[in-house]
Amino acid sequence: MFRDKLISRLLAVMTLAGLAYADVGCGAASKTDEAANAPTDTPVEQATFTELSCDGPFCIFKATRTKSLTLLARPSTATPFTVTLTELTLDGWTSSAPAPISVTSSGVGDADIALLTRQESGAGTYKFKFSWLHGKSDSVHDSTAIYRLPFLNGTSHLVLQGYGGTYSHTGESTNSLDFRMNEGTTIVAARAGKVIALREDLTEGGPNPALPANYVSVLQGDGTIARYLHLIQNGATVAVGDSLNAGDPLGLSGNTGNSSEPHLHFEVYRPVTGAVRETLATRFTVGEGTGLTLVSGQSYTAITP
Repeated sequence: MFRDKLISRLLAVMTLAGLAYADVGCGAASKTDEAANAPTDTPVEQATFTELSCDGPFCIFKATRTKSLTLLARPSTATPFTVTLTELTLDGWTSSAPAPISVTSSGVGDADIALLTRQESGAGTYKFKFSWLHGKSDSVHDSTAIYRLPFLNGTSHLVLQGYGGTYSHTGESTNSLDFRMNEGTTIVAARAGKVIALREDLTEGGPNPALPANYVSVLQGDGTIARYLHLIQNGATVAVGDSLNAGDPLGLSGNTGNSSEPHLHFEVYRPVTGAVRETLATRFTVGEGTGLTLVSGQSYTAITP
């Protein structure tokens, strides 16, 4: 019922055009490289930069020098991300580290992923696959943070599935919450932050893990990411870059994606690598008490903390 799935895809071409889904992405690239093996009498200190692949908030470049090149992630927006080189196949090259290789970026400046060194003359080849997630892997969730409920004050909603729910809140989704909610219900920010990603073009929903959902993702002050999923088509009422206070409207609930009935899926996560996220337990101030951990089968009333 509610579990978002990571969409894997492989484009074994020289340049990849990746497709991001719900803050995640993955891709691949391959290259035959002779420039780094060109004969020279004087070492080349200045690198030549070539774009290999762009996906989400960054592009992967190669920085070519004499007999070596560096694979690096260059931000295209000022948004934090974590990228993992999940596979690296080399012919005529050696790498500074074996795959998987992960780097995390605040969204400012190049982040080196791997240094490749030529081992022999002639054209060498390298191929790689990568995955990424919004957010920095070294983010630490503020354990003192108290969230508000992600719906309007004075309204109440049932928790359909809480933390560790056996239906779909396992693995990466263990610390997630599902609120029963009619389509078109106003969703508000559970905590202040900045909108870093959204999707709202989808219409299809049902109990199918392969179905992507509409969503809004918010970068919070401690670097963790709050996600609000299953919105209706055109249901985002914010834009990327908007700053939100707790309680500000951000979208309208729906039934898109992997969903058996209309509801809101809410989670807070940090990336462990570019391919794995960790959802984080949160506590709430509600009409029924302060600092509560919400449980399945209970209804809770929204108030301002």
